[in-house]
This record gives sequence, structure tokens and C-alpha cells, in this order.
Amino acid sequence: MDSRVLCSSTSSVAQFAAAELNKYLSLLCAATDRYLFELVEDETLAPEEQHILIGSRRVTLKAGTKGLLFAVYEFLEKYCGCSFGAMNHPEVNTGEFVPRLDELKLPQEEHHHIPDLPYRTAIIQYNAWAGNADHGLNLPFFDWLAKNRYNRLLTWMSCYQTIKDLGLLPELEKRGIRATVRRKLGSDINASCGQLRRNSGASAQSE
Repeated sequence: MDSRVLCSSTSSVAQFAAAELNKYLSLLCAATDRYLFELVEDETLAPEEQHILIGSRRVTLKAGTKGLLFAVYEFLEKYCGCSFGAMNHPEVNTGEFVPRLDELKLPQEEHHHIPDLPYRTAIIQYNAWAGNADHGLNLPFFDWLAKNRYNRLLTWMSCYQTIKDLGLLPELEKRGIRATVRRKLGSDINASCGQLRRNSGASAQSE
């Protein structure tokens, strides 16, 4: 880990957050030694609450136990001009915008952020007819989720099991993303598709 990024927490999310900050600082500007960056997990804050404090020589990113990685991406977007709007295969350099700066100059200010929605999920479904979860876009997809502040993945048991068998659960965990798994299909196709409706007791008319 580069000495310009300090992180005392040993949690997987905090360590990944520090690695991501160091990576993007290197991509942004070769001369970033003007600032010392410190990442702090603060259990007194709400899980995803984020504080960014920028001084003349020191930048402190402080967040709850689940928010430190999101604080890094918040900082990179708000103060460095980065954009993480799309994803692609790791060998294809597209989907993200990271400006190249001659020098990193930051305003001295404090920024406070709490996500409006505590539950932010993406839905993925794989089956024999839909595809296979074993492919090269898993990690880029997980990255895209975290960079766009998703904190949950909703999927089928078969897809979750493939992700687990591939050893990718730690990749989700260090990005602060939890999985919600549907173990089996419901007997009502409307419920299975998430299109719940009330039955008045009478038989539904076909359309």
C-alpha cells in the first residue's frame, strides 16, 4: 500500500477501499504527494454515513462500517472528476472516465453524505436458457455495482451457488455488497416474476 494512503482498519472493505483510492490517485496524477489520505471506519456513524474532510495537506475519508468504499468513490467523483457510468471487459479500456491532471488541487472543505435509500439492489438471473454465471464479466459487474453505490445483489440460488463455487463471494463482501437469494420458484408464476396481485377469490379471466 502506498504511504500516501493510510488505513488502520483491517476489514476487507476498508483495505479494498484503500487499494482503490491508491489506484485511482495514480491514474489521476503522478504528483499527488501534496496530500496525505486517511481512511477511517467509525462505528459511531450510521453504516453508510460518509464524511470527507479536506485540509491543506490532509484528506480524511470517514464512514460507517459499510460506507468507506462508497466514500472513496464519492470523493473521486465529486472532487476528481471521475465517472463510473458503465462497465466492460477488463481488457477493454472503456466505461469509465478518469481525467489526467497535472496536479491534484482540492478545495478545503467538508462534505457529508448519507444515501437516500438504504436498500439499493441489482437483480441478476441465470438459468440454462439465460446463460452461465461463469464468465469474465463478474468482477467488472461487481466493481460497477460498488462504484454506483449498490449494496445488494438479488439472484437465484443456482446463480449464487455458481458465484460461490467460483470463489467470488469474498469479492462481493469486500465491496460491501450482500446477496439475497431466492431458493426456489413460487407456485404462482405472477409471484415468481415479482408481479404480485390480489386474487378476489374468483378465477382470473384470461386475456
